[in-house]
Amino acid sequence: MQTHLAGVLRAWGSALDCVGGCIIGVAGLPSNLVKADLDTSLKSLAKESPGKQVLTQLQADLQQAEAAAGPAGWRDWLLGMRNTCVHRGRRSVTWSGNLEGSEVVDFNLRLPIAPALTEIDGVIQAGGVMAATFTAPASGILDELTKTVDIYVNEACRVLAELWLKRRANPALLEQSPRQWKQPEGLIVPPVFRGYPSVVPAPSLTTSFGVSAEGELRLQAAALRPDINDIKPDPGVWS
Repeated sequence: MQTHLAGVLRAWGSALDCVGGCIIGVAGLPSNLVKADLDTSLKSLAKESPGKQVLTQLQADLQQAEAAAGPAGWRDWLLGMRNTCVHRGRRSVTWSGNLEGSEVVDFNLRLPIAPALTEIDGVIQAGGVMAATFTAPASGILDELTKTVDIYVNEACRVLAELWLKRRANPALLEQSPRQWKQPEGLIVPPVFRGYPSVVPAPSLTTSFGVSAEGELRLQAAALRPDINDIKPDPGVWS
């Protein structure tokens, strides 16, 4: 149960943070695109939008998408739970089984209402363990959160795609910030970790590098091209 909960939290968080990266790129925000997350991108959008009608409209559209996707506070709670699960020490897990006869058919989870707080801090600030948590059927809340994330991601991507088409038609509409990308330091040079000398791979029959159709599109979009022995950057783009 805990494994599945951690897995869906990571998947949902990754989906939302990818939307954050799209917001930074499409809106031309001065935020790190490589380490983008949804919270950071929305804060950057709010900071840059005053006086810029295009960004003000984008901010309003994204707020509407969030409000329409689920109950108030769902985004902060979901990302807080993901961060707690991925980045912090384990919390106490409280659950109860629902029975039909003698068979367990579902679980109720007791979840924190403020996952950004530590477990003890949450109990102290809420005034007790029961006040700091809420109970929900495991399968039910996971299903509903899946629907919420799906609705939000689809609507946010629709709004961003429309703005991107407007920018393509009118490149002067927004200026792209150079602060999105950290300047590269150059080619990778030693010392660099390449495993342990005592751990040597067995001989392999693999002589080629295969990718899916999606992977091929990603390589092409990044201006990487097939080579005899490798996949290398296109000199026409990266030189």
